[in-house]
Amino acid sequence: MYSLRDDDVGGMIESQFIQVIEKYQTKLSKLIKQNILVTTSTISSFKDTLNKININEQQLNNAIDTLMHAQQNSTLLSDNLLQRSKLNEILNVLESSLLTLSFKLQDIINAIMFSKSNILYPSIITPKQLFSELVDNYIFLADYHQFPISLSLDNIYTLMNVSEIATYYNNNKIVFVLKVPLVDSKDYHLYHSIPYPVIISNKTYATIIPSTKYIAITRNRNHYCKLNSLISCKVIYNLNYICENIDAYFSSRSPICESEIISKALNSVPNVCKTNFLGGHLDILQPLSNNRWVFVITEPYKLSIDCQDQPSTEIIIVGTGIVNLPIHCVAFYKDSRLIPKYSKIIKFQPIIVNFNLLNDSCCNSVTLYKTKLPLLNLSNFNLDSITSQQHTINEKPHIVLYGEYYSYTTIIISIIVIIFILALFYNVVKSGTCHRLLKFKTKLNIEKTEELSEVAAVSPSVPKLRTSFS
Repeated sequence: MYSLRDDDVGGMIESQFIQVIEKYQTKLSKLIKQNILVTTSTISSFKDTLNKININEQQLNNAIDTLMHAQQNSTLLSDNLLQRSKLNEILNVLESSLLTLSFKLQDIINAIMFSKSNILYPSIITPKQLFSELVDNYIFLADYHQFPISLSLDNIYTLMNVSEIATYYNNNKIVFVLKVPLVDSKDYHLYHSIPYPVIISNKTYATIIPSTKYIAITRNRNHYCKLNSLISCKVIYNLNYICENIDAYFSSRSPICESEIISKALNSVPNVCKTNFLGGHLDILQPLSNNRWVFVITEPYKLSIDCQDQPSTEIIIVGTGIVNLPIHCVAFYKDSRLIPKYSKIIKFQPIIVNFNLLNDSCCNSVTLYKTKLPLLNLSNFNLDSITSQQHTINEKPHIVLYGEYYSYTTIIISIIVIIFILALFYNVVKSGTCHRLLKFKTKLNIEKTEELSEVAAVSPSVPKLRTSFS
């Protein structure tokens, strides 16, 4: 064991401390060197990074410039697209306006064309609107005017069918006028006047000539109207007619044959009625309403009737009468076939006639014998034509009317001509002119014969016909 002094100890501690310090300095210097190297590398890396950042910044700036150019181009493109879309919207609005205008124009054209056919086009006014307008103006109608049918929404189409539509242009406007018919508050019963021949004797008939084809008379039979045709009348349901511009007459002041027969209880044919006789062979079968046919047949003939689920029957018809067929039957007459059809039957009050045409002074056998009738042959003849052709029917042929005169005149003229010819022939024979003429003709014939003989002698021989071959 050694003992050290404090000086030695202190020197040793200093030397150790110095060594430690040197060691730390050495380490520190190494560390500083390392740090310097790291810092240098870091700085160089940072420089590289800065260079890369600068390069990237430049690339980014270029990209930003490119993006800005692209954005500008996209902005221009979007502006163009917006303008195009706005232009398309304007064009669509214009196209829709033109289509709407064309539809309106087409509606107007269709309305005008339909109005020419007397059809109310719905674009002008709908049936419901028309009904509302008529209801609002119904209170302004006069007491003696009314609609032809009850005013309801169910009947509005029927009312439109019987109305008239007029179209005209005025002051740059197209005006549509709907003429709804208004009728008199009086109802008239319409009758079809058909001359019905009544047989007097064999092939002889008598009939009353109607003064008008149709007559409309009120229920109280105080007024009547005459119609020769129903063409100008409009038909509504249930066989009701609307006729305009028809004069109404008082049955008591201006009577006609039909009004007298319908309105009065008569024992004889009225004086205002015209009667006519028909004579000859008649074969008439004319259809009426309600599946009925009137016949005027001179010679008896069988009418064959076939009905469903029933045996066929035959009836003999002759003279005048009416055939009524059920809806399920068919009748055959010569070349005609009678086929009934379904129709709505309207029942009127029957007309009661108390006089007999055969016993009346106008048409009895005494009057018939005083009348010379032409014999007729009427087949498939319309009884309505008797009124318009009665003068033609009753008119006798010219040779029949004046045959007796023609016979006397012809006989007298023939006798005069024969006497004149005989007298002329007698004078010729008596004067000898005929003998001289015969003698002169004989002399001429002899001279001609001699001339022909001389010519034959002078003329050369003619060749002969060879009949055989050798």
